[in-house]
Amino acid sequence: MLRFFGRLPILLVSLALTVCAANVYGQTVTTIQRVYIADASGTEILNDPGTVHLVDSHGTDIVPPKITGQKSCDSPRISADKQTAGWQANLENCCTSYDIPLTLVLYRAGNIVQTIAPGQMIYDWQFWTNDKVAISSGPTHGDFGRHLGLYDVATGKLLKEWMGEQGDTPPAWGRDLRQ
Repeated sequence: MLRFFGRLPILLVSLALTVCAANVYGQTVTTIQRVYIADASGTEILNDPGTVHLVDSHGTDIVPPKITGQKSCDSPRISADKQTAGWQANLENCCTSYDIPLTLVLYRAGNIVQTIAPGQMIYDWQFWTNDKVAISSGPTHGDFGRHLGLYDVATGKLLKEWMGEQGDTPPAWGRDLRQ
């Protein structure tokens, strides 16, 4: 017991230096302050024919690359820790005359870190935690129920899923998603 408490000050100092290392060396951690969609002139728009823009904590406006086949985008969001942003990529669909959201794009630390394509149209999505996203997906037309998936941001792996019937109560991580 005495050994532990004798080392406690050293452990606390080590922890403080680790947590504050970026500031000790005069660096700041860059975060995503804003994500929006803009048209070709750079004007923010609310509909999907534009391009995603991210503004970091230094005020730099970043335009991440489009994914292969992306025609437009919508539903941009930022995680609570402001380290990750995401948006729906709208792609051509064989069975419609318009593009639909088929892929969720996740961006972190200057790169697209993950694309998640649940296999059907994405109705809605949200960050559940800083490292997990919940996606509501289903058929483009018809009322055949919806599929909820909880995915890992880093790997894109499906962690949990729910396929409920109309009126069933979804799990907490998907309760706020619209269908």
